[in-house]
Amino acid sequence: MTSHVTAYIQYPQTLLTFFGLWPTNRTKFSNVKAKLAIFEQYLFLVLNGVYIVMMRGDVQAMCDASYLFFTQLALCCRATLFFLNREMVKNIVDMMNDDIFKPECEDHEMKLMKYATKCKNLYKVLIMGFTSTLTWWIMASLISDERRYPYNEIWFPVDMQKSPQYELAYVYEVLAIASSGSIFLSVDTFTVASMLFSCAQLEILREKMNRIMPVPLTTKKNKSEMQKKLRDNNDLLIACIKHHQAVKRLVLKIEDTFHFSVFCQLCTAVLIICIIGIRLSQDSPNNASFYGIVSYLTLILSQLYLNCWCGTEITDRSLDFRDWLYEVPWYDQDKRFTSTLSVLLQCTKKPLEFRAGHYVLLARATFVSVLRCSYSYFAVLQQANEG
Repeated sequence: MTSHVTAYIQYPQTLLTFFGLWPTNRTKFSNVKAKLAIFEQYLFLVLNGVYIVMMRGDVQAMCDASYLFFTQLALCCRATLFFLNREMVKNIVDMMNDDIFKPECEDHEMKLMKYATKCKNLYKVLIMGFTSTLTWWIMASLISDERRYPYNEIWFPVDMQKSPQYELAYVYEVLAIASSGSIFLSVDTFTVASMLFSCAQLEILREKMNRIMPVPLTTKKNKSEMQKKLRDNNDLLIACIKHHQAVKRLVLKIEDTFHFSVFCQLCTAVLIICIIGIRLSQDSPNNASFYGIVSYLTLILSQLYLNCWCGTEITDRSLDFRDWLYEVPWYDQDKRFTSTLSVLLQCTKKPLEFRAGHYVLLARATFVSVLRCSYSYFAVLQQANEG
């Protein structure tokens, strides 16, 4: 794997390899690890679901347990699809490693590393946010006057008052939540990294287009020299078209691979934000669990915004690329160049977009729509609860 791709996916690749979910270098052992990791996530989902069923009739208890249930549901969906689509994920990595995406100069390297640095920083922020949330839950359970689990709204077939049953269940829950968060953030970060890689390639395309120099046909230059410059400009334009089509194929492959899992994340986010809103409205800020839930909500919103922001970045960069085409000195080129440029303009008429479920456009406006929808459900449920 080349270094310019490693810089983007190094962190998620390391964690997903640890859980056996990374698609390359598959072995029987990695397949077993992957199936065990996914089974653990579904088991945790079932245990949480059993608790909700046991608490039926108690609205507050069900509300407390539901936001993790829907988060876990989204995770199970994303982890399962990532494992089932591992060949498509491998194809994405192979496409990113294609020679057409390799940097040709130091400026290209700088543009690639600029977005790679963003990926690393975003991943670190998300991991820190998740770690702080889990740490807060653990501390709140340890300083509690009674025995409880970090996330108390879950059922275990053990007696909490007996040892070592309680300790074993406690350790299992911490490990299950840690693995859940690590897998969720890693799959999310890989999706984001591949989208930001596409953005970097569009910026490199702009630099390539800037190399096209005007060749005034009315000047009295050496004819052979002028023909050479025109030929070089035409070759560069054709190379840019191939590069743009490769970026377009990459974005479509990313969408085909992750569109349904991102759609599930959007749908569950509406429910999670709504439920947490109800939970916070009924809790006191002096309660230790209050700040743990706020930290959890912040992490969910950050993940959601990150996906929507990356979708906006792809669309904006592709629209910018079309605008950059008009800055090319096409008026000082031959007829072949202008004809080829008109074809490229038609190809870029529709901007590159990422649609969740092939339907919902991933953009900052979508993030606002999710918040509005969540607030609408929250207002209705709050009113019903007060009534």
